[in-house]
Amino acid sequence: MKQPEEELQETLTELDDRAVVDYLRHHPEFFIRNAHAVEAMRVPHPVRGNGFAR
Repeated sequence: MKQPEEELQETLTELDDRAVVDYLRHHPEFFIRNAHAVEAMRVPHPVRGNGFAR
């Protein structure tokens, strides 16, 4: 069983999607400061057709 201090720390350090989006909206320079990390990321996205009929 976790101690109350551990549970509080987990709550304080958890990030959710909204927090990340809010941070990035308010800190657009993040991508410039961290270009090396961004370049190394593989961002998943929905697969869409290429527009060519087969």
